[in-house]
This record gives sequence, structure tokens and C-alpha cells, in this order.
Amino acid sequence: MLEKRRIAGFFNKIFSFAKKLPEATPGELGPFAKRIVSDASIFNEIPSPTEREEERIQFILRRLNNFGVSEIVNDGEGNVAVLFSSQKPTNQSVLLFADIESDSYSLINSFVHLSPGLASGAGLADNAIGVATLLVLAEYLQQKNKRYDINIVILFTRLAGEKEEFAGLSRFLSSWAGEISFAVYVTGIQLGNIETRPLGHYKMTVSARTNEHTVLEDKVGDSAVWVLSNIAFRLGTIKWDVKSGTILNIARIVGGVGFGFFPSEGFMELEIYSGDTAALNLTKNTVEATIEKIAAETGAKVEFTVNSFIPVSNPEGNAFLTDILKKVHADLRVLSNFVSIPDKTAILNSFGIPAVSIGITRGKKTLGEEYVELEPIGTGFQQLLLLLERSVINRELNQP
Repeated sequence: MLEKRRIAGFFNKIFSFAKKLPEATPGELGPFAKRIVSDASIFNEIPSPTEREEERIQFILRRLNNFGVSEIVNDGEGNVAVLFSSQKPTNQSVLLFADIESDSYSLINSFVHLSPGLASGAGLADNAIGVATLLVLAEYLQQKNKRYDINIVILFTRLAGEKEEFAGLSRFLSSWAGEISFAVYVTGIQLGNIETRPLGHYKMTVSARTNEHTVLEDKVGDSAVWVLSNIAFRLGTIKWDVKSGTILNIARIVGGVGFGFFPSEGFMELEIYSGDTAALNLTKNTVEATIEKIAAETGAKVEFTVNSFIPVSNPEGNAFLTDILKKVHADLRVLSNFVSIPDKTAILNSFGIPAVSIGITRGKKTLGEEYVELEPIGTGFQQLLLLLERSVINRELNQP
């Protein structure tokens, strides 16, 4: 009952924004665009990350059941797949997926606030909008009884597992019986972005621990901050592979308990970017070897953790999708923004599946501020429908 009241409340607030939907959005899509905001707002307030994301999964299942969708598979490990069977028998499928986890959830800051033209809340700009868009797409396909000459699979998954990046998605891809022709990753505020110069990416944390000392002690050893600073300095003196665009960034160093004490604990966050997988892995191995050497020299307890890894994607294999996306943007008067960034669709490429990422709206995400613009959401949803339609047609025309 509480959830129904919350939904009704959101619809009342969102109704005032209906007239601001872009002219390019057909009238029939207006209600669907508004429900993206409603579902994203409620979904964003559900705690995450949790074990197997059960609360968020239950919300997704309730919404799908409300739409009357019947072909649903829940693997109990954070994957929910929805199948819309093709008009004629085929083992070919299109995969559309979104990430259900949020690494920026906050009990207070993730509560969504609606203001004229904007919705704000920690986590809203990325995964919540993507999940809501695919929920509404399922509603649209079910309500319109829309079927293609290829199966449509909508997947809600956990891209950042506890032990392995993309573990949930990899498990789904490995167990799927049919063939996936291509895939689309749906996210939040990247409307217009097209990744054409791919980069791989590592995010890592280095923690250091030393003996505790006050500043007034006669004999002191190296502090944790000194050890971490030494690591940062040594890494800064290494010449990385310029040709592959390899970049190492020391994102931040944190340590210490306050005045009067040498820091005995601290951590450093760093990241590596490269356009070449071999150079990316070589840099990562060099970083790890440098850290191990300094740990041995100083006697400090140093631990090295890989938090996230995105391989380099395959732009040639994805070209037919990016070409279609460019034309869709032109037809909808969306300015295409060609970017060089790490793209989570790279995991699909490693399975031999062409893939592309799309954003549904625009907005802003910083440490202190996160919001999405409401007006472009209708265009973003129409973008998804046109990309799906034209990609399927393109695939059919190019079949042998």
C-alpha cells in the first residue's frame, strides 16, 4: 500500500512536467516517458549494494508482473531476464541490459527530489534511469504486443560483483542457450555519447599499514602516508606507453588520525587508462611490482586490490550499431558526442557480441551534486526504440 501511494505521489509531481516533453517524442510515448521518472525515483531509494540485490530484484519482478509479462527468469543471484519471443521461431536474440547496483546509495541523499525540469538524488544519474527505462520498455512491448523477427531479451543484472567484475552478466552469457546477435547497454545521463575510440580501465586501491608512533617519540619509522607518497612518486617517474594512450592517475591519498601522530594507516586510489589491452595489463603488472618492491624496502604492510576492470572494446565489431545510432541521433536532433572512454559493453565484445551503450537523458554527477534532466527522457526512450527497430532490420538485410 505504501508503495502504491508513493507511485501515485510521483505521478502527480511528474504530471506537471508532461508538457515539457520534446516535440520529437510521439504522443503515445509521453506516458511511458513519465513512468521512467516514476520508476527510477522509487528504485533509487531501495538500498544497494546488498547480497544478491534481493530488494531491488523484488521491485523489478513486481513491476513486470503488473505489466502482465510472463516469460521471466530469476536466477536468484542478481539476474532477472525477460524474454519477448519472436514472431517466428529463431535462436537469435537481441540483449538489452542495465545495471541494478548502486555504489553511491545513501539513506538520505538517494531520496529523490523533483524540481522544475530536474530530478536529483544520489545514484539516479546512472543505474536507476537505465533500469527504469528497461522496465518501461517491457511495459511498452507487452502493451503494444510488439514482436520482431528476433527474440528480445531484457536483462537486469549486477555488473560489479563482490569478487569479479561483470560476474552476473558473464554467468548469464555463458548459460544462454541461443545466440545473441547484438546488445545494448542502457544507462543514465550519457544521451548523445558514442564511444568510438575505446579505452580499457583499471581502478585500484593500495592500503598501507605501519607501526604506530607519536611525533614526540625519539625513534620512529616510516609512516603510512610516507609509504604511499613514495609509491606515488616512483610510479610518476615511470614512462608509460604513449602510443597506446596509457595514462596513470593517482586519484587520492588518505591517511592519518590527526595532529600529534604519524599516520599508521592509509590508502591510495589510482586508475589506469589505455587503448591497448596488452599495454593496460603491462602497466597494471608494473604498478603491482613497484608496490611490492617498496613494501619490501620499507617493511610496511601493503595490500593491492583491483576494484574494477574494463577491457578495451572492439570499435570495428560495433561499427554497424554506432552507425545506426548516429543516424537515430540525427533524426531526433540529438547532438552526437564522440568520446574516448572505458565502455562496459567491452565484456560483450569478449564474447564475440557487438554492443553499444546509450544514455537516456542528460544531467550532472559530481561528489556533491547529482541530477537528471526530465525533458530529454522522452527523446532518450524514442532513441532506444528506433535503435532497436533499425538494428533488427539492418541485421535481417545483412543475413546471408
